[in-house]
Amino acid sequence: MDGDGEQETAAVFLRVTSAEEQPMRVCLFRQGNGREEGDHTYRQVHMLSGEGNSINSVAYEDLTGDGSREIIVSWQLSGSSSAVTRLTDSGVLFIPAHLVQEVVDGAVKTKVKDMFGFEMITRNKFTTAQIDKNVWTVEMLDLLMEYIDTNEAAADFRGIDWSQEYDLAVNGDPNDTQSAL
Repeated sequence: MDGDGEQETAAVFLRVTSAEEQPMRVCLFRQGNGREEGDHTYRQVHMLSGEGNSINSVAYEDLTGDGSREIIVSWQLSGSSSAVTRLTDSGVLFIPAHLVQEVVDGAVKTKVKDMFGFEMITRNKFTTAQIDKNVWTVEMLDLLMEYIDTNEAAADFRGIDWSQEYDLAVNGDPNDTQSAL
């Protein structure tokens, strides 16, 4: 868009009037096709359709920590009912409205746990089996808190509430059937 040589992305929100189609759409366009130098043509690369009567919000964030941003669309369905759709390079994921906050919070925690886990495995502090357990020990959580507080790469994760994880570390999770490997 601005001619700086960087690939651009644009999103367009449409209300379709045709009766046979879903009325709301979010279209994602990318500049260039990656094959020709100087190609500034925009091409549609994804489209999300929804039954809603409006779009509450659209975000373009990296929820999974993989370096790729996902499009998150909140659709107003009717009255106070809404739903969220997440578009990734591998497809579309529908998230019921009542689970959105849990999914987003879980993705954020998973990202920092992965960063910490990779470092601990590299240092031979913990094994992959320990890091991959559903419920971590209090020692592991304490080290994670120290990592978040002292590592600049983890600065964005300061202030996250880990009380549920500590409760599970102390009291166990009755639904956790994962054995120690």
